[in-house]
Amino acid sequence: MRGPRWLPLWPVAVLLVNAAFMVSISRLPFYGMINTIDLALLQVLALVVTARTAFQRGMTRRERRPWLLLGAYWVLGLVVQVLFFAAFSGGPGHPPKPGVLLAAAITWAVQVAPMLACLLAFPVRAMTRAARIRFGLDMAAVCGGGFIALWFLVLAPALHSTLGSPRTITITQPVLNLVIIFVVCAVMMRGGVTTPRHPLTFLLFGNVALGIGVISVGYVLTRHDVVPSMPAIDILQHAGILSLTTAALLHRRGVGRDVQVTAAAGHRRPTILPYLALGLGYGVLMAAALTSQPGLWIGLIAGALVLTGAIAGRQVIALRENHDFVVRDALTGLASRVAVYDRLNRAVERSTRTGRPTAVLLIDLNGFKPVNDRLGHAAGDELLVAFGDVLRASVRSGDTTGRLGGDEFVVILPEVNDTATALQIAESIVAACAAPFTAAGERVRVGASIGVSITTADRLIEGQELLHQADVAMYHIKRQRNEHEHVVLYDLAMEIDAASVPAPAAMPGLDPAELAELDRLRSRVAELERKGGRLPAAELR
Repeated sequence: MRGPRWLPLWPVAVLLVNAAFMVSISRLPFYGMINTIDLALLQVLALVVTARTAFQRGMTRRERRPWLLLGAYWVLGLVVQVLFFAAFSGGPGHPPKPGVLLAAAITWAVQVAPMLACLLAFPVRAMTRAARIRFGLDMAAVCGGGFIALWFLVLAPALHSTLGSPRTITITQPVLNLVIIFVVCAVMMRGGVTTPRHPLTFLLFGNVALGIGVISVGYVLTRHDVVPSMPAIDILQHAGILSLTTAALLHRRGVGRDVQVTAAAGHRRPTILPYLALGLGYGVLMAAALTSQPGLWIGLIAGALVLTGAIAGRQVIALRENHDFVVRDALTGLASRVAVYDRLNRAVERSTRTGRPTAVLLIDLNGFKPVNDRLGHAAGDELLVAFGDVLRASVRSGDTTGRLGGDEFVVILPEVNDTATALQIAESIVAACAAPFTAAGERVRVGASIGVSITTADRLIEGQELLHQADVAMYHIKRQRNEHEHVVLYDLAMEIDAASVPAPAAMPGLDPAELAELDRLRSRVAELERKGGRLPAAELR
């Protein structure tokens, strides 16, 4: 069985019937009064639908709040229509009542407050610092494009005319509507709305339609003393009211609730709003170039500067994000494989020039796979992030910490003093790993195997080879399976695979126990030589 349509059709039918009626009476002398009554009836209808949505069963207080505020918006709208009806009750040819007209103007301005509160009551996503900057630049572009259009159509002509009360009322409304449209766009972008099947989309359409209507009236008022009958503009305002009503209907039917959650949880999609604002702004500038109104270019140039600056700033942020995406590991925030190779090559080249050695630590986590298999990939990612933080805290400020992939990390120590300093830093990383980590709410323990390689003054070496040497040393630890050995300095002898070397032939006069002791002493001497020490005399006896 098919469910209800996501877009109700009766508001469209009401709009079509209402439009035909308004066109048929547009030449009557009491058209303005009939239009005021018609607007009031439409707002009564909108109030009823919004109230039914706000008091629907099963809604949380947070879900109810936007629609209660929208209901307050309709109540104030009815008050405005009643006051306008009273102000112009004298009929055509009679001046409006100034006191009542002023009350209508104040109420009309106050009506913006519940609409703004309604929009701000919708849930939005948390944002990073870079996302907040990008969002602010997007909003600056939208506001700049809207201001250019508003300045060209209403504000600049108004500054060069003697404004009476009706003009003042109508000119202030476009500014307030622009603020509402600005807030709707902001909430849609922060709420992750990327589909027309959402109440916020119809709130945007409705406010844009109402804004175009009042801007059109303001445009006419700045050039004429009275506003003639304009059914097209009135129908546009009716469409705006019905669009806002449709937003409440969609929420009542549950349409858009699941869409909002999905969009907010997914990846951020690029928005075209700043570029639409750019097109609008420069379209108005082209139109202004064909006119010659005094003072027109002051506001246009100011708006164009804001608009262009916002778009340029947005591109700078986008380029920086793209660069960070390449040079930073997406999970841990450490240097990526590409960045590691680049910085390693530069460090080795600098060592060749200055004579100060560069060391590389290649780190492999011990015990990571069991944690990842038992607790899941999310817990494994949490453990990798935590180890990345430990790694950053264990090195010097000028060192590079990176992730090559999986549970394999690297540290580049440029211009290290000597081998002992590199080994000391490696040991500090091992010591930091001794403390338990938290993954998926559990305390887990992992270790680290660290292979160390360092450049020498007597032999030129490339960055890739230096990293290979650290890799050989690290896997030497893995092969030894010695739980007390976690850090090993690279030695050329490690390049020979132990599994491929045949067992030594028996030496005449030495029994197996003496051969084992000889092998132990050789290993001990090699280890001490790598660390710059000497074998104690007691061990030679």
